[in-house]
Amino acid sequence: MDRIVGIEIEYGCLATGPLAASWPARVRNFLFAERQRGLIDQHYRDYEEPPGNGGFLFNGGRLYLDMGHLEYATAECLDLHDLVAHELAGDQLILEALQCLSEMEPDSDVSFLKNNIDHFTDATFGCHENYLMQRDALLPTVPSEPSSPSSPPGKSSPAADASAAPPHNSTPTPRSPSSPRSSR
Repeated sequence: MDRIVGIEIEYGCLATGPLAASWPARVRNFLFAERQRGLIDQHYRDYEEPPGNGGFLFNGGRLYLDMGHLEYATAECLDLHDLVAHELAGDQLILEALQCLSEMEPDSDVSFLKNNIDHFTDATFGCHENYLMQRDALLPTVPSEPSSPSSPPGKSSPAADASAAPPHNSTPTPRSPSSPRSSR
């Protein structure tokens, strides 16, 4: 494979007990403060990521809270074997934290799930694949218009064909910078 790849996994939290809503933050805090598995961010990464929201792990990954749920991003990998190994390493970190924290709080029952819904917040999410691409890479597009009734099956309408992406070996058309808006 000649491309850098990574995966981001969003973990849904299913918890009971008096501190159910705090489990994602507690797992993050445990891994950074108690186990010292990485370095917590000291500055804003984005307007939605204040200092202390997450950080980089010593395995090259990143662990942070995203909209209230825990998210783990693998290190950048050059082959699929390493990518799967880094994803499983993230699972092991979460499991380590849950086992230790659960022993300290036997009244709580908590699970982190790799699925499409967080049963605590009802947020939907999943797993993101990331690929290093050139900024000017031409990607195929899906026609935005359905096939016309007169087109044979599998053939799109002429309007959709006109909006299809150019062949892969063509040169992109340069775009002119947009003109600044005038103030009134």
